[in-house]
Amino acid sequence: MEKKKIKFANDHNKLHLIFILLIGLSFVLIALIQPFYWNESMYNYLNIAGYFLLAIGNLSLFLNKNYAQFTNKSIHIRLDSLLGKNISFSEINSVVSENNSINIHLKNNHFICFKTGHITPNDIDKLMDIIKTKLDEQA
Repeated sequence: MEKKKIKFANDHNKLHLIFILLIGLSFVLIALIQPFYWNESMYNYLNIAGYFLLAIGNLSLFLNKNYAQFTNKSIHIRLDSLLGKNISFSEINSVVSENNSINIHLKNNHFICFKTGHITPNDIDKLMDIIKTKLDEQA
């Protein structure tokens, strides 16, 4: 079985996505307000293009099956699932990688387990490094 990679994303490398969403939103708003003396069909095309750009921007969130997005306060991990888990770094007590899984122990005595048998070892190590680095910054 071929090992798969995790797509890592943080606030710095999704500026193009924010740009696409802002352009789409501005197209939709211009089509709704109609501030210019254009033909009605021009506003319809602008409205369609705006919704298309919004759909493309949001579709990228669901295209990657193995995905980790993080900020300074939390991380969203999706490994072979549709929704994944959003975890605040302030809630994490410890993180352990063992037996093809990552176990995240929370401060409320719960734990979250992610199966990592299908993920490349480099990406598992990178995910563990991100979580441990953010935990050290929180302390």
